[in-house]
Amino acid sequence: MIYLFWWLHDVVYVLRFAGAMIYKLWVNRHKQDFGSWRHCRANWMIDRCNDELLELEGAVFGGGTRKQTIHEAADVANFAMFIAFAERSNP
Repeated sequence: MIYLFWWLHDVVYVLRFAGAMIYKLWVNRHKQDFGSWRHCRANWMIDRCNDELLELEGAVFGGGTRKQTIHEAADVANFAMFIAFAERSNP
């Protein structure tokens, strides 16, 4: 029973983080046509993910707030999702 509690506890964090990812997609919707990431080259998206990872590192080690850290982590996660689901015809 205790394992179920901890599993559900983790699910709550995943759902909260998914909300942060959706928020960041909404905030940044003006940067590209909606869904255009599906047609981007994988190497470009990996470069952008690395850029976002550096911003996350800055938030974590540079004195960013918890909210800033969560938002930067959501940016990294969004690019990871883009890479995972992008068309494989764009290496």
